[in-house]
Amino acid sequence: MRIRRHLPPLRLPVREDWERGLARLRTVDRRQAGRWAAAAAGALLAGYLTASLIIFPAPILSRSQEVPRLLALDGAAAREQVAAAGLSLAPDSAETHSAAEPGTVIWQDPPPGVRAPVGARVL
Repeated sequence: MRIRRHLPPLRLPVREDWERGLARLRTVDRRQAGRWAAAAAGALLAGYLTASLIIFPAPILSRSQEVPRLLALDGAAAREQVAAAGLSLAPDSAETHSAAEPGTVIWQDPPPGVRAPVGARVL
C-alpha cells in the first residue's frame, strides 16, 4: 500500500526575506551576546582544566629531578652525578662496547633530561 504525503508548495525566498534576515543579524542583543561569550569562556576554561588536571596531570609541588647525562662517563663519575641529583644508580652491568673503554657508561635509562621522581633508579 502506498502512502502519498502532500507537501506544501515550495516557496522560494524573495528579496524582502533576505533583507529582513540581514536586519535581524545587524541588530545584536547585547545580553544574548554576553551570555554566548560567557558560555564560550566557560567551555574553554572547562576544557583547559580537564586537560591540565585530569588528562595530563602534573604534581603541584614537584618532587622530581632531571636525570643527568651519564653517557661516556666512568662509573665513579656517574655514581657521583646520580647521587647529586637525588637519584639512585642500578647495580653495574658488564656490558661493553668495542668503541668505548671498559667501565664507561654506554647506555642509560631513563634518558638524559627526563624528569624522574626523587629516589628513582637510573640504569
